[in-house]
This record gives sequence, C-alpha cells and structure tokens, in this order.
Amino acid sequence: MIEKTRGVNVPIALASLVLSFLLWFVVFPAHLSRRTQKFVLELRYIGLNQHELHLSKIPRQISVNAKVSNDEYNAIIAKGPYAEIDLSNAKPGSNSISTVSIYPSELQQKVSEISKVDVSLERMRKNEVLVTTATIGKLSDPSLIVDDVVSETKRVWVEGPESLVGRVSFAVANLKLDMVDPHSNDPVEVILEPFDASNHLVGDVELHPSKVLVMPKLLQSPQSKQVFVDAQFVGKVPEGYVVQAYNVEPDRVTAIGPSRFLKRINKVVTEPIDVSQLTGTQTLTAKVQAPVGISGLDNKEVKVTITITPAVVKGLNPDDPKPKTRLKEGDTGHPL
Repeated sequence: MIEKTRGVNVPIALASLVLSFLLWFVVFPAHLSRRTQKFVLELRYIGLNQHELHLSKIPRQISVNAKVSNDEYNAIIAKGPYAEIDLSNAKPGSNSISTVSIYPSELQQKVSEISKVDVSLERMRKNEVLVTTATIGKLSDPSLIVDDVVSETKRVWVEGPESLVGRVSFAVANLKLDMVDPHSNDPVEVILEPFDASNHLVGDVELHPSKVLVMPKLLQSPQSKQVFVDAQFVGKVPEGYVVQAYNVEPDRVTAIGPSRFLKRINKVVTEPIDVSQLTGTQTLTAKVQAPVGISGLDNKEVKVTITITPAVVKGLNPDDPKPKTRLKEGDTGHPL
C-alpha cells in the first residue's frame, strides 16, 4: 500500500527558522563576534645611544587594525597597548623602519599589517659658551640699585643636536631681583638659559652646569643736586699782567650720586687751566672734575672766559683802579 506524500507545513518551517536564529544569537552573542577595529598606539623608542644621536623627527603614535571582539578590544585597551621601535642599528639621517613590536602580544598576533615608521636622527654635539648675567624685576629696597652682577662661573658646556648647539651663542643667568637680600653678601643660585646671537631662546639643548652662583653688587640709589662750577687756574700770568675777570658758562651743573656724598659738596671745579701764556681775553673749554663719590655730571665741560690785563702801577693815576694781587699756582679763579 502506497502512502500519500504529505505537503510541507509552512508555519512549522518558519518557526524552525526563527528558532535557529535565536539559538545562534544565544550561542554566539554579539560581544564575542569579531570585527576589524582600530588601535592608536603610543610609539616608544629603545636602543638609541643618546650620547651620540638625537631623534630630530619622530612620530609619537602609530595606528594599526586588528580583528577582535568587543571583549578582546576592551581587554587590550585595559592593558595600555603601545608599539616599540629598536634604534640600535639606526644611522644619522632619515631611517625607514619596518620592524615594530606591539604590546601586549595578543594584539601583535591579531594585527593584520604594520606600516613603516620614518624617523630622522642627528648627531649630538658639545660646545663651550660664555656666561652672561641679566636682571629681572626690582629690588625690595628702593634706596638701592644694582651696579653689577658677577657670575662665579664664566663658561659652561652646551650639549644637544648639532644644528641646535651651533645656534647657541651664550648662556644667560637671569637674576630675579626680588630674590636678592639687600642685607646679605651671599651669592644667589640662578638657572642658566641658552640664547642665540639674536637673543632668542634655544630649546632642546642642555647646559652643564645648568645653574650658577651670581653675586649682585648693590649701590645706594643715586640722587641729584645742583652745584656751582668754579674755574681752577695754575701757573703765573706773564710779568706785568693780572687776571682782571673770568666767567664760567654754565656756572652750575647737576651732580649725581649717593646722598651721603652729595651732602658734602656745594661746588665742583674745572680741570687746572694754565694761565702762564695767556694775555687779553681768552675763552677756553675745560672739563669739570667730579668729586669722589659722585657718579656723574649732566655737563662734563664748560666754557671759561678769562680776561688778563696789564697791571696798573700804583700812584701814576689816582683815578686808576688798584692793581690786582698776582694769581698763585693752584688757586681757583676768584678775581684777585
């Protein structure tokens, strides 16, 4: 007896298909499915002889792709993945490096392709430069000024890539004046900075030593005072002549210096003027001498006009003026 073939039960078939998909998602959840994901890795460099070579051009990161699940991705990120390049065999100039080690190792195994990394190396150089000093800011005591700042160290070594070391012309010790104790004679430790000939700071080089001791020389802040100018004469006027009169222009100058010295003076004098060969009216240029402790004068030269006339013999003419006393050597020029 032949049995009749039964037709396909469509509802049951559809239910079976849906159940199969549900079972697949249960057995293979989404967090276990693998897909290509991108990792951005920090680049680390090893094996470089830093006393001879400098990395002048270096990538800081590298991107790689790996086929991992979400769980694997999160586990790798938690370990802090990075890439490492060995520069033991690198040479000065441009280097294209294909050997890149990736950590952790499970990421290395899953990376599909790693691009070459281009780095540039430069030879290291060492050179000696002079130390100069400079000041920043103001002293805490306004009655004082900085006369000079002297560094105990006169020369230092600058070390770094040869292109940068060649730019360094000098090292500057910048002294912050608010750090200076005006009542102490102790030196101050100051950090050095490298500068080029155009006074621009040069980076990526090292100075040895990096700090120096400097000694600031402090003075009383200068004050000013107007004082008279007197002419100083030397020598003897020719026989039969006397100094009739003299005039100084300008007759006052401004003296500059500490107040303790200014209190001691009311006038300044010119350099000695020799009158031994002078007759008639003469106008001479004479330098003004600054007394001890006076740091400056606003006018360093004056014009001295001196009139030397024949002496009058007493008794020849009662109406004639009395003769002048002859000028003695070293006298100042008061009419005598």
